[in-house]
Amino acid sequence: MSHSNIDQNRKFLEPAETMEQLKQLQTKMEGELNHLLDSMNSQSKIINDFCTNSMSVCQDPADGSDQSANTGGIFSRWFPARDEVLEKLKKECAQLKKEKLALAVKLTEMESQYVLQSRRLESEESLRKDVNVLKKSKSKLESDLLFWKQKCETAEKKLEKQKRKKAIVKMYFAMKSSIIDKIVPEVNWQLQSIADQDGMQLNLEQVSAPQKVETSTPLLVFCVNATRLGTDVDNSLQYVTNKEKTMVIILHHKDAHALPSQPSDKLLIGPAYQTLAGITDMAFTSTKGLYSCEMNSRGIKTIARFIVQNTSLNDV
Repeated sequence: MSHSNIDQNRKFLEPAETMEQLKQLQTKMEGELNHLLDSMNSQSKIINDFCTNSMSVCQDPADGSDQSANTGGIFSRWFPARDEVLEKLKKECAQLKKEKLALAVKLTEMESQYVLQSRRLESEESLRKDVNVLKKSKSKLESDLLFWKQKCETAEKKLEKQKRKKAIVKMYFAMKSSIIDKIVPEVNWQLQSIADQDGMQLNLEQVSAPQKVETSTPLLVFCVNATRLGTDVDNSLQYVTNKEKTMVIILHHKDAHALPSQPSDKLLIGPAYQTLAGITDMAFTSTKGLYSCEMNSRGIKTIARFIVQNTSLNDV
């Protein structure tokens, strides 16, 4: 039995199966070794008995003659044969002892590997359980984190809103029409966009009686230029009492190419207009409403500046 045979027997085997095979092989080799030892002892005993009997025959002949000449051939044949057998048995025993020792070493190594692997498997199983627990904990923490993140974002929005200043502005339309109803939301949206950029909350409120507006509150008067400019503006300001906080927005129902080249504040120079906080122009059509043009861009910026300059900002 050689080491290569042992390695071939354990190839492709799991640790537990390999150790079982090695133990069986060890038991088999121990049996063969014991058998050889018994055989060697038996052969040795036979040879010794034979030699003892032969010597006694030579030394004590029954008829008193010397038998050494007759037995010399026997000794010459048996002693060398006995030595060869004994030497062969000793070599086989020595080889078996070596293989037994090698097998015991291999068995010890396999047992150590099995113990290490068992511990590793137990450790891996424990780690798998720990990983599963950690995964569940991670999932719960992520869920909690998302919940609190949303709560924080909501709180930050509320806080940001509370930090913003509020501006209240009144709007008055001397002439109500479907076109005015279409324009108002567009003006409101553009002004709200500017207010958001400046961190201000803007409240635009329509009024039907401008004379009741508080003197500290800015007022936007929308005037449609349908006839003569001066007449239309005068009609729009008929019930306005606090002109110092009032801006007139003159709405021109024209396409961009037909808009007046001179702004209205350069044309309205009479004493009745000098006390106004401002005059600006904007343009619209029935199909487009407020459209993109230089006049409307300038008009929105002028209105926003008027609101900032004439509003006492209060905390929300």
